[in-house]
Amino acid sequence: MTDWTRRDLLKVAAATGCCGAMSGCKFPDPTPPRGQVDVGAPVDYPKDGAYDRLAKTWGIIVIRKGSELLALSSVCTHEKCIVQPVPEGFRCPCHNSGYNDTGGVIRGPSIRPLDRFPISLNASGHVIVDSTKPADDPANPGDGFVVNV
Repeated sequence: MTDWTRRDLLKVAAATGCCGAMSGCKFPDPTPPRGQVDVGAPVDYPKDGAYDRLAKTWGIIVIRKGSELLALSSVCTHEKCIVQPVPEGFRCPCHNSGYNDTGGVIRGPSIRPLDRFPISLNASGHVIVDSTKPADDPANPGDGFVVNV
């Protein structure tokens, strides 16, 4: 049997504590599946604001602003944690990056905006988000990244 000194026990305790603390900083791999996702009908988004019911499963947040809908990635561009809606937009719980309500960075450490996805209405009037084709420039995504409802 090995005799443990107090120093040996402190080393093991410190190493165990560091590993536990570090694993608590990251969420499990939040890489969502990619594809064209039917996120429901426009009536499912009745009020202005962010709807994050698909944030963990599909990595999508749908935002209503007046008569427009847009879709953002829910994955922080800093360390890939899932962002949470807050009054000014979104906040990453891992390192406190902040984003405005269209995904632009308002507080680091993140330096890149949230990805913005194409959004459209299908023939049945349902909202479709295509998470396979994020905008090259989320700040100026161009046509197809907002749908009027």
